[in-house]
Amino acid sequence: MFDECSRQLQTWQPPRLPDPRRPAELTGIVYLHGRVTPNYDGAEGDGFVLSSSEFGKAYLADGWATDFFRAILGKFVVVFVGYTADDPPVQYLLEALTKASGRIENVYAFQSGDESDATARWRHKGVNAIAYDPANSHTALWATLEAWSARARNIDGWYNDVIDLAQRGPEPMMPHERGQVAHIVSSYEGAKRFTEAASPPPANWLCVFDPYRRYERPGHLGTMLERGDYVDPFDLYCLDSDVAPAKPNPEDHYARRDVPNEAWDAFSINRLDRQALNDENVIALRGHWARNAPRLVPRIFQLAGWLTRVSDQPAAVWWAAHQSALHPDIRDRIRWRLERADEASAPEIRKAWRFLFESWDSYRGEFHRGIYELAAQVAKDGWDDTAVRQYAAIRKPYFSAGNAYWGGPKPPDDGAEIRLGNLIRLDVKYPERHDPINIPDGWLSQTVKALRLNLELAVALENEIGGYGLLSISPIVADETVGDDQYERSHGLSAHVIEYVVILKRLVALDPSAAKSELSAWPIGDAVFNRSGFGR
Repeated sequence: MFDECSRQLQTWQPPRLPDPRRPAELTGIVYLHGRVTPNYDGAEGDGFVLSSSEFGKAYLADGWATDFFRAILGKFVVVFVGYTADDPPVQYLLEALTKASGRIENVYAFQSGDESDATARWRHKGVNAIAYDPANSHTALWATLEAWSARARNIDGWYNDVIDLAQRGPEPMMPHERGQVAHIVSSYEGAKRFTEAASPPPANWLCVFDPYRRYERPGHLGTMLERGDYVDPFDLYCLDSDVAPAKPNPEDHYARRDVPNEAWDAFSINRLDRQALNDENVIALRGHWARNAPRLVPRIFQLAGWLTRVSDQPAAVWWAAHQSALHPDIRDRIRWRLERADEASAPEIRKAWRFLFESWDSYRGEFHRGIYELAAQVAKDGWDDTAVRQYAAIRKPYFSAGNAYWGGPKPPDDGAEIRLGNLIRLDVKYPERHDPINIPDGWLSQTVKALRLNLELAVALENEIGGYGLLSISPIVADETVGDDQYERSHGLSAHVIEYVVILKRLVALDPSAAKSELSAWPIGDAVFNRSGFGR
């Protein structure tokens, strides 16, 4: 068939095959199993590979065909067209590749029929099936190959057309169109084009690039008081390659939706990214890359540039609030862009980013290691000024920012009124002290002063986000008439106030003069300090 198109095409056949490591050489047609003569009266060169013994020799014994394919797979995606899963060439090839490397990646096959049948035929061989409707003499297959050909003939035009389409945002596009954008940003060249577009595609694409947003549980838009439409984010952001999840009952508020392991993620390192890794992308035992976060791989660095360009849009900070952190380089780039005088952005968006940055910078971890490390330190070396300072730092309250409680599984629209509460959720975190730590009498005065400064900070933080946390402080003396409130007294701001009072009472008994000096330093009229039970 290819010869009928043109006998002028570059052709290759055993024993001389192109080297996949040389892109300029890998062109034309490779007759891996031999080529018929122009008169169809025999084989050119070394003959055909037809019998089982010849296939075994090419793919297993000598392995020259397997070596060629392995080199191809190292640089390209392979698609079988016109083969079935049981064809001898396919069986020999896949058996040899599996035996050599243990697994196969980036191999696809067109298979007529429905999705489930096509997948069943190829999955056990490690091949991804591309199902298509064979109606009308396989029109769907030919149309697909024609579209691929058009892309290959004008790659720049194809990139431009898809990126122009992406300017509309993902919601009005079809799953396969979103899949084309996903394909583009999965390579360095495509991510660079996407990022450097004259007008960057909107930040809503983050909901496509992040599988946790595509598979987010459906929910209502709006607020607690004004309930909006019921939205399934999968309908808005899914790709044609995504496995469709089950639809939950809208009234089941505890329904879960798990993200499939194979779901595409724009921000995960892929095969091409691994090939581009170098020393600056890997953490080190010592030196610069031990102190600083390794650099992002080139493709994801490009996507970070796009995120920076759209960081002034509500969807960008809304998406970021769902993340436990972003790479320090991205934070610095966003911070620099938003603080530039010539960059227009809404004050609420700038404020939301600042809260997120502060929250990420203040994160203490989940296991409260600091308090245990300090306990071991003072058990060995005793208390000193350093221990007091470390204890105060461990107990210091800080901002925590996360995704907004209300608004649903879809980011706020650009044209909507921007409110901080629709972008992020803010709270003040109070580090817990699971086990008591004994503070010697000689260090009470210094410790109580340090804890007072922490409480003053707590009041300032609570007031900054509305002051609601100051309204539910447990009484210093437990009120037995209201039942067991031990949890409230041992967590949050209440625990810190009670701890301060306990240490202050010890100081009153030990050194009344020092305690009086401490009382004189209290802020006048402060609600928290007035709860302590001490008068000036």
